[in-house]
Amino acid sequence: MPFEVSKLDETPQYVKALIYGDSGVGKTVLASSAPNPLFISVEGGLLSVRQFGRNPDVIAITEFTQIKEVYEHIVNNLDNWDTIVIDSLTELQRRSMEAVMKQVVAQNSRRDPDVPGLGEYGKNGEVIRKVIRRFRDLPKNVIFTCLTLDVTDNDTGLPIARPMLQGKLAAEVPAYMDLVGQLIVRRIPMEGGVEAHRQLNLEHGGRYTAKTRLALPAEILDPDFTEIISKATKKSPDLQVVAGAKK
Repeated sequence: MPFEVSKLDETPQYVKALIYGDSGVGKTVLASSAPNPLFISVEGGLLSVRQFGRNPDVIAITEFTQIKEVYEHIVNNLDNWDTIVIDSLTELQRRSMEAVMKQVVAQNSRRDPDVPGLGEYGKNGEVIRKVIRRFRDLPKNVIFTCLTLDVTDNDTGLPIARPMLQGKLAAEVPAYMDLVGQLIVRRIPMEGGVEAHRQLNLEHGGRYTAKTRLALPAEILDPDFTEIISKATKKSPDLQVVAGAKK
């Protein structure tokens, strides 16, 4: 296959991100703030996006077998969008396991479709791994959302938040990304009460899984993905204008 050598400055820059957090914290709304997004909606929870007055393109996934057709459609229509959002990986891996178990039961009717074995977990993990890599490698900004899971640190006994992904994927998938952020609700005392703000945690090594290959602050208050992508793809991003960020 022929290839070309080009200068890094001449190569288009895209952001590949994984955003995880508790249900209802605002992951989908945050993803919808990215430039010209296409939502691959696996959960169907886009009501909050509509309430923010946003109207992105949406493809609803009801069965895992549709994901291949969706991918091919995107490849054939790449110019239509600047950002691809998969919402969410947690639900997508569940749909994938349903498809795996459907095949298992078809071959052995005595198997319980709700009780996968080690072999099925292994197969499901490999299927999801391939899907994530394919979408990540699209020449567009790509955002994956995911629920959060608290696990206990073996050394400290303290809880650590991580993406709710099956087995080794919880550690592998963050390595595929430029940015992995934990989205939380931060309650800030103000005169006359308390204000709730969304906060994106990006600092590696805390009590949550996070990373960034981009010149971004450790914490971003009230994050906006168009703003994040704009600054992340500049040679010298002006971090001062990221609202609420640690300088």
